[in-house]
Amino acid sequence: MSKLKDYYRLFDMFKGKLTEAQKEVLGQLEDQIIAEEVLPAISESVAPILTTLRRKLTLVVDYDPEGGITVKTTRGEVVVKEHTAKKYEIPATRKVVTVAEGDEKLPVKRSPATGLCVWLPNGNFIQVKRANLTMAEAIEQANPSEVAKLKIPHDGDYLVSKAKHPKYGGAQQHLSGGYLLNTHSSTVTKKKQLDKISEALHLGWKVEIIK
Repeated sequence: MSKLKDYYRLFDMFKGKLTEAQKEVLGQLEDQIIAEEVLPAISESVAPILTTLRRKLTLVVDYDPEGGITVKTTRGEVVVKEHTAKKYEIPATRKVVTVAEGDEKLPVKRSPATGLCVWLPNGNFIQVKRANLTMAEAIEQANPSEVAKLKIPHDGDYLVSKAKHPKYGGAQQHLSGGYLLNTHSSTVTKKKQLDKISEALHLGWKVEIIK
């Protein structure tokens, strides 16, 4: 926030000596600094939290230097009637999906854990601690119903369907629309399946195995 600090330092130096025209110019400069420094910082801060949601959410943040911060949410659109209201386009932030998980008792001998990272064409990415959850989040964004239509075979059934697998139901992840994703497979297989989905639906994903 170096620019904003410099701005307020300059404003305080000439406070009480500014003409209305100068105040207007400085006000426009403040708006520009807010758009360049403050809003992107806010976006980066809330992105890891909001990207876990699976529906649209509008946040209204009201800040008063003396009264503090008030945050309201709504599912609909927000219309601000004030003639001074401004809309800022915030630069896109990388999509990071995180999931809180409890401690597990793991076998002493096991293969090195691997995960997945799904890069999107816009530079954002999907990455969760476990490969199966990363896969579920990616397919959720791709639209489970569209993926189900591909009828990708898996374990004697389909990769995505609405039927509980008779043997590997415990490995199925719940998706929106009542769909289930069978994640009973290796990380390599998951990558191949995601590559296939990306190619079939023209999603432009780049899927990587990470350690």
